Amino acid sequence: MSEITGIPSPTMKIPFAVAATYAFFEEWITGRIRGREPRATLEEVRMGRKKMYAQPTRNRNWASVSSPSTQP
Repeated sequence: MSEITGIPSPTMKIPFAVAATYAFFEEWITGRIRGREPRATLEEVRMGRKKMYAQPTRNRNWASVSSPSTQP
């Protein structure tokens, strides 16, 4: 991904407990008290724990599939 975007990949890992604590307070203070969009949510931190892989071979034909709205 870093080759495509030009943005370097993260090099430092943050412990889950630190990220979860930050997300909890960020969600509570920014989201509930100030009424703004929090930078991180607990759900995002939980999803960050999971290993996810992309398979580019499965997505090759995605662009060639026509959507129902473009068919006559």
